[in-house]
Amino acid sequence: MICRTYDLRSAYKQFGGSSQTRDLLRLLVWDADQQKPCLLGLNAPPFDASGSVSCLLRISMAPWYIGTVGLKWCWTVVYDGFTVVCKKKLSRNTELAAETLFDLFGMWYAKEGSKAMEFGPCFKTLGLLIKLGNVHLGFP
Repeated sequence: MICRTYDLRSAYKQFGGSSQTRDLLRLLVWDADQQKPCLLGLNAPPFDASGSVSCLLRISMAPWYIGTVGLKWCWTVVYDGFTVVCKKKLSRNTELAAETLFDLFGMWYAKEGSKAMEFGPCFKTLGLLIKLGNVHLGFP
């Protein structure tokens, strides 16, 4: 068994609000040039804004559900990280299908760098490194 995590890039910025929400979404910041507070309009809720985490979780469940129910994958999602486990001989097909699924949803994921690990015996999620070890042998 091998695994891989697909990490969404700038997950909160990918999912903006409706035009009605955009008209209401404001952030108060200090303008150093004018020496007074200033209201900024936002196109997407900032990280940790009220409701932004629950919205991201709801959105993340759509591709997870399709992968789990429709494609019969063994995978999980934690916020913006999707981890899939498969047999080594299925890794290329799983990779193509997962990338196509994200593309269909218009979701950007890390394709390079430290968050774009290849399929292997371990995966990273939420700062944890998890090793599959002999999981293919099952449990006694």
